[in-house]
Amino acid sequence: MGGRTFLIGGGWDPGAAHALYGPFLRAAAKASPRVGCVVLDEGDGKEQFGRYDAVLREVADCRPVPLLVPLGGRFDAGVVEGLDGLLVCGGLTPAYQEAFADCLGQLPTLLAESGIPYAGFSAGAAIAAAHAVVGG
Repeated sequence: MGGRTFLIGGGWDPGAAHALYGPFLRAAAKASPRVGCVVLDEGDGKEQFGRYDAVLREVADCRPVPLLVPLGGRFDAGVVEGLDGLLVCGGLTPAYQEAFADCLGQLPTLLAESGIPYAGFSAGAAIAAAHAVVGG
């Protein structure tokens, strides 16, 4: 996806935040980059976004932006305009795959043309592949 892609897996470890998110945030290459955080909202979307907001701000001076997608909803690739980075967070992998089904063909091109780096955490990493075995 995009010009620079960062795939993150292995569980949630705030102690590894600088190693995991630092390269992605540096790739956003702007002072205080706006980072869209896509969270599949299973009813706790604001709380889940809060986890990512805190860890990203700990790593670098940045402005995380919540992009909550309701369970069963679709992600609108047009929202990446004006962002400096896109982080697709973790959760129910099949639901994330469904949420991105309509835009996976155009999103990599849009990100690459705009120079927006992509980071995928867990489910966000799995859906970035052209081919993946997606479990639940």
